[in-house]
Amino acid sequence: MRDTSGILDKRIPELDGLRGLAALLVLIAHYFGYVAHGTKALAFDWLGVDLFFVLSGFLIGSIILANHTQPNFFLSFYLRRAARIVPVYGLVCGATLALAAVLGGHAWSDHPFSPGVYAAFVSNMVVGLRGGGGEWLSPTWSLAVEEQFYLLLPLLIVWMRKRWLDLLLVLLWLGATLRNDAGRLLVAQVRRDGPAHAAGLNVDDEIIAVDGI
Repeated sequence: MRDTSGILDKRIPELDGLRGLAALLVLIAHYFGYVAHGTKALAFDWLGVDLFFVLSGFLIGSIILANHTQPNFFLSFYLRRAARIVPVYGLVCGATLALAAVLGGHAWSDHPFSPGVYAAFVSNMVVGLRGGGGEWLSPTWSLAVEEQFYLLLPLLIVWMRKRWLDLLLVLLWLGATLRNDAGRLLVAQVRRDGPAHAAGLNVDDEIIAVDGI
């Protein structure tokens, strides 16, 4: 495995540009692709999300590989991640859940999951298992994936022998690719056969949205 100890010694402007591009792709898709007056040709937010995940995997993986032998690595790593994400995430989720509760009963209100789902960063799993969750906090699925990555990757790198780590990462990549391809095939079949067939397969719009990314 490559030595990455010096890979993040300085900021990489090109990666900042790619992150900006990823965010721009998502914004374009939501404002010009998925709206009534938009065009499906601009619904390429999946590309921005995938790009962001790849960049995050590279950067966070490099940090872990470079620092996992340092004293108090786990404490430092998890505290840093929490400090960057939890305050704003908690504020947005708290305000949104409070607003949904106040406006409950109105036709244009929303129906998010219970607070525990967002606090545990498992909204992606709940959507995949039973759908629902409304629209206002639906983007939290990607942050849930990110947090699960932060939780598991350091444990794999620290506790697994190096000779097995590369093999495991390849297997995980293959498994994710096959699952994603299967999801795309399912989405294509559901869209071709219509809503009745989707209901028979117990596939709803939320699951289609997640599997289609």
